[in-house]
Amino acid sequence: MCVVGDVCLVRRGAHGGQGASEVEPCASERDAQAFAQTRARQWLEQGYQEVRVVPSSDTQPFDPSHKQAIERELAADPRNVDTWLVYADFLQGVMPSSSERIMLEIVRDASPPATRHPLDQLCRRHDRRHRRAWVGASLGRLIDKRGKTAPGLELDWRYGFIARGRVLGRSLEGPLERPDLDVVMAALLGSAAARFMTSLTLTAGNSPREQFRRALAHVVTAEPRPTLTHLKLSSREVRVDLGPVLAALPGLERLELSTWPAEPGAEPSLVDGLGEHLNRNLAKLEHLVLRAPGQGDALIHELLRSGCVAGLTHLSITSSRVTHVGVEQLVGHAGSFDTLEQLDLRDNEITKEWADALARAFPGARVNAELFNYDGKRVKGLRALADDDDWMFR
Repeated sequence: MCVVGDVCLVRRGAHGGQGASEVEPCASERDAQAFAQTRARQWLEQGYQEVRVVPSSDTQPFDPSHKQAIERELAADPRNVDTWLVYADFLQGVMPSSSERIMLEIVRDASPPATRHPLDQLCRRHDRRHRRAWVGASLGRLIDKRGKTAPGLELDWRYGFIARGRVLGRSLEGPLERPDLDVVMAALLGSAAARFMTSLTLTAGNSPREQFRRALAHVVTAEPRPTLTHLKLSSREVRVDLGPVLAALPGLERLELSTWPAEPGAEPSLVDGLGEHLNRNLAKLEHLVLRAPGQGDALIHELLRSGCVAGLTHLSITSSRVTHVGVEQLVGHAGSFDTLEQLDLRDNEITKEWADALARAFPGARVNAELFNYDGKRVKGLRALADDDDWMFR
């Protein structure tokens, strides 16, 4: 039970479970406090018991190990609402404002859509009052009083914590003045508000290569380690060592890597050791998206050689000049894909003959491949859809 402004939020049921939630708007904060006391008294008379996760300071001292245990559970599965409820209960005696914010969003999500608008307003009001204090000094400098982030940083929030972060390099169309990539990444990963972040995007854009390297290094050195399940990297960098990065993120379920030659004739090194890194470090990987111009066939060879494709449900290699050589390898190793549901090979150099072969080799998967004729020219408007084994115009 907590009071946020002039609204009382109440939850009853099994401790740590979803239970039943009530939202009671009141005329003032004093009225909301009085309502909370009245409602609590009524439920106690009905046989409910009040549960306090945090012991009173005058009976026994605060035990940080309890907080750490709950946070480890959240780090293992940040999407578990039940654990968030336990965390909100715990924080009532440590960080009341953070506890209120978690409860407020849980109650909002559990409410009928027609009643969510006032709760959305409460969330925004609560964020304006408390968010900058939660994120810490370094990240706070990149967020203004209205909650707007600096150019090059985009954040999505859940329960008052950062759920998704996007660190974007310089753009020819965007503002010329923006913080360096590595400065933004250090502030983001160093904030306590990012401890349960599940998705991170790092795009180099036109930023200097050294900034991208240093920004990527922060993923490896961050303490505590990010709880990412989704990582997206996009860079013109020609020498990126992904091994330490992937080793630091064993919980990744979705990985997107995109690179391009820094200059004509330069070769990105995305291929080097990629399959080995994936196979050794990412046991949970299900969704793999790759883009490396001119490297498509080599990417396929590396992935198949390592045996890391067995658990994939989605494999996408686009705009990478996959030819009949790469397709022949995929067809020959189709049995290695135990769980594949979608194979995306758009913007490559695949003829109708090899697209048909893909459709036959992966009968249980949706194969999406734009076609090229034998002269290497795209056949406009056609793609292969292996789930219904038919050719269609887009």
